[in-house]
Amino acid sequence: MELKKISSLEEIDEEKVAITIGNFDGVHIGHQYVINKIKENKEANSNLVVVTFNPHPTEVLSPRENYLINDNSEKFRMLEALGVDYLFEIEFTRDLSTLSGEEFLERYFSTENMHKSFYLGYDFSFGANKKDGVEIIEKFCLQNGYDFLVLERKEVSELSISSSQIRECVLTGKVEEANRLLGRDFAMSGVIVKGEGRGKQIGFPTANLKYKMTNLVPSKGVYETSTLYQGGVYKSITNIGVKPTFEDEAELTVETFILDFDKDIYGESFNLVFHKKQRDEKKFSSVNDLIIQIGKDVDIRRKNA
Repeated sequence: MELKKISSLEEIDEEKVAITIGNFDGVHIGHQYVINKIKENKEANSNLVVVTFNPHPTEVLSPRENYLINDNSEKFRMLEALGVDYLFEIEFTRDLSTLSGEEFLERYFSTENMHKSFYLGYDFSFGANKKDGVEIIEKFCLQNGYDFLVLERKEVSELSISSSQIRECVLTGKVEEANRLLGRDFAMSGVIVKGEGRGKQIGFPTANLKYKMTNLVPSKGVYETSTLYQGGVYKSITNIGVKPTFEDEAELTVETFILDFDKDIYGESFNLVFHKKQRDEKKFSSVNDLIIQIGKDVDIRRKNA
């Protein structure tokens, strides 16, 4: 069954649903564990509903750049791959953030003629200032005859994994650790735009990635990556930084040299998958020294899977 996006439970023509609630930023192995646990425990004729928020609450309450692990389209694809039946996206606003837990549940989950089973992590919190916990949902379920299950921390270590941990790993260049927590390799997506052409001048033409400023970007440095373009997977190396050999002050860029690739892809989109960090960004004493180092970086990438 394809994942269906809904804006109300009334759009579901089913008698029974299994529900979990969260931001699901990153859809990491903790999220994956919760979803798989629900699939194991829910009734066979019950559809799985993931309830999430759009935009992410942080974008409304404390806007910042370099934060979101994945955008909504990527989240949708990952949840679909996990076998979720419905994605219930609630529009997050400042007004919504002031609701108590009880008010939130009454507004969005009081649908009649539908039996609901709620499945939540042990540390789930919601409502204004996140002051309400699982006990509020348990009370709501008891009042309405719904089922309720809390996945205890002691059952599995994955439940203690957080999106915040993953953000910290990515922001400090520890992408291998981030990948372990995600259960897949961290990726960025965007559109290829023209740069200053310096890479081409020194023999290593790069694709400059234009990405959403709210999306998470690894720390400065050179990374072993793979470029996903039109169904193909190409080895690449990616530099994140400010080109210190050429400029003293510049904007941060994400530039990728794709091995054995000579297509003109300006204006097109691709995904950039990060495997590991090779080295920190460095200011070289000459352009020739930079060329020699990039050659070494490419050789290392070519030898690795």
